Formats: sequence, C-alpha cells, structure tokens
Amino acid sequence: DLHSFPTRRSSDLRTSGELVKILEKAAEQSQPVGLCVHGNSDHIKKPVLESLNICVNECVYEVCGEAVTDILTAMEKLELLYVGYGLKNDFYMLMSCGFKDNAQNTHVLFDLEIADYLISGGARTKDFTQLVLHYLRREIGEDICEFFDMVFEIMKLQQAEIESLKLEKLLHNVELPLIRVMAQMEYNGFSLDRALLEKMGKFVDRKSVV
Repeated sequence: DLHSFPTRRSSDLRTSGELVKILEKAAEQSQPVGLCVHGNSDHIKKPVLESLNICVNECVYEVCGEAVTDILTAMEKLELLYVGYGLKNDFYMLMSCGFKDNAQNTHVLFDLEIADYLISGGARTKDFTQLVLHYLRREIGEDICEFFDMVFEIMKLQQAEIESLKLEKLLHNVELPLIRVMAQMEYNGFSLDRALLEKMGKFVDRKSVV
C-alpha cells in the first residue's frame, strides 16, 4: 500500500507511519510537498481515488489502499505547503474520499495551472504536456519522479515570470487560496428539483413549437 520511488536519493519505506513522520518534518521545516492524485474525478458519480503521489525532498511516495486513510488524516493535521498542477481537482478527489479541508493547515504554495492562467492574461490555460513543451522544450514520459522534477523546474520559471509581471499578490492572496474554496464548492455541489426542471423543459418545448 506504500511504495517509494527515489528521484535523486535512495529511500525505503514500509509503513504509512514512516511517511507521516516525513510529512511532519516537512511541516516543521516548511518544505514544499508535491501532490498528484490519480483516479476518476467524476462530478456525476462519486470520484474513485486509485492512489496519490507525494514528493518530499526529492523523494516520491505512492500511497494506495488502506494507507490512504492514514496519510489523509496526517494531511488534515499538518500545516503543509502543496505544489502541483491542477490542485483544485486533486483536493476535490481527496475530499470525496474523506479528506476534511482545514483552512489553517491546507496551504497551496504553487499551482502551475493557476500561474499559467495569470501569466497568459486569463487566456485558456495549457495542459501539463503543453507547459512542459513551452518551458522545458521536451516531451513528458510516464515516470512519476520525472513528473515532479518537471513540476518544480517549471515552478521556478513561472515564479520569475510572476515576479516580473508584479502578480505575486494576486497569485498568493487571491488565486491560490481560492483553489481550496473551489474544490470544496465542487464537493458540496447543489441540489436540483428534477420535477421542476422537467416541467420547465416541457414548457420550453411547447414554446419552441409555437
């Protein structure tokens, strides 16, 4: 249920408790924590979480099965600084699996997707593959360690652009805090009166015929 994939230094974890200790240290030292959630992020049916990858201090860990509950509990309690691409969707999936967002502990340090939105002046954001081609001039593979290497490399380049455009306050005071809020809104959803919608649909159909 817990596997480690070292990127530049060796690591061997056997229990979720060991990863919790690593996350505790990351929180104490304010280290960035890379996050990538895998699964079906369906907004009609309940999302299915297959696994999540966490990157701390250049080591990547895959969490799945029963270990997910232990790690989510630790993530709720620890003040972690998350980095990734499309973190709103990641948090939405985590919330659907029992993660309780804590505004005091859950902090998004950087999101490549949001940064690209600001840098491009609100134009359509690039997907991760396009970002890699744009900034690193290479294609992406399926290796999760390479994914996090590219995330942190692009983050540094985007940070420089954000600074040159004087968008730091907008990014850190508005856009990044909204990620958790938007994820919570998607998770909460809203109720629909199906009978009323069907009635309105029939009314519109009659009007269109006339």
